[in-house]
Amino acid sequence: MSKVKVFGALTLAVVLAALIVLVALTLRGLDNSGQFPTTASSEASTAQVPTQARDSAATGQAPRLEQESATPEDCVLPYMQSSDAGLSDQELADRYLAASEWVTASLVASQDPELLVVAAMFEEDEEVGLELATKAVELAPDNPLVLWNALMDCFDPDLCPSLEWLQQLAVVDSENSDVWMSLAVEQLRLGDEKAALGSLERAANAASANVYYAETIEMGVRAFTAAGSDLPFQAVAEYGFGISTGKLPQYVGYVSLCKTMSKNSPVAAEHCLRYAQQSQAYSKTRIAKSIAADMEAVALEQLGYDGQAASLRERNRQASEISTEAHFGEASGVQALEAYMSYSPANLESFLGHFRTQGELAAFRALEQEKQAFDKQYLSSGCE
Repeated sequence: MSKVKVFGALTLAVVLAALIVLVALTLRGLDNSGQFPTTASSEASTAQVPTQARDSAATGQAPRLEQESATPEDCVLPYMQSSDAGLSDQELADRYLAASEWVTASLVASQDPELLVVAAMFEEDEEVGLELATKAVELAPDNPLVLWNALMDCFDPDLCPSLEWLQQLAVVDSENSDVWMSLAVEQLRLGDEKAALGSLERAANAASANVYYAETIEMGVRAFTAAGSDLPFQAVAEYGFGISTGKLPQYVGYVSLCKTMSKNSPVAAEHCLRYAQQSQAYSKTRIAKSIAADMEAVALEQLGYDGQAASLRERNRQASEISTEAHFGEASGVQALEAYMSYSPANLESFLGHFRTQGELAAFRALEQEKQAFDKQYLSSGCE
């Protein structure tokens, strides 16, 4: 239903920072009225990588050769030997466009609902995309990943059956606070404040928070693999991140809802406060935690705790100045970590595993340690 924009996993930090700024402006500007890829894909993705480097990427260990250690200037690490090297921005855009058209054409007849919903994302014609997404939901009405992506890909709520799909999703993933918040936003948009308050309460008391970030990345990679794409795995993984990034919820709507409903309802403010605190505890992405921290300040203000809100805002401001890049050095270091992460299915799976259990920043730190170990061993092997 919408062309998917592609961002690298770490350069995505810039995009998310912009979103945080947008939410901050909303906070201040609102008026008071208001299966992972198969081994076959792994083999295909490493077909052009030297044998020893390929084995290294698959096992997480570099080949151990009795050779004199190399220096970084003597060789190029295998994950930095990207097929993108030398391509202009236009050439990259053309390659992406051709790949997305190939994916759509290859998957439109699929009976796999997850593949269909990816085809819908890449479909240029909005009505055709909606037909594909609707078919995917009909094939898998109990699949939360399909429902979420169908919803997040539809930017015209008057065209999509958003309320129906959200209510359906709330049944199949009833302990997900992001589902209930998204439902509350839609109910408030439709003027049903009573229903929105009920959904906000469910969000505040839900036992988890999930925007299906890791699952959508995996689904995107699987779709490119199923379509028979001849792109290198690094490019496919980056497209997977791009797809997932585009399916984050409308956080501005979350903040607007709490600002509006809390103004005249202490009960709503209490629900927003609890939701914000729970989201900071349960959410895995950096952006979700940051938005939730701002929402907590909004709720505290509405409840009359201005001093606490001001202190919290200052802490949030200081924290926001520490970008992802600061954890990993200069931009070149960020690019290297991003390239390592997408180099092979094993590397990507490692990142997503850490992400699921520890969250985004911890996953980056863990992967950085893995990369450093790989670099050390690879260089000591003579770069072969």
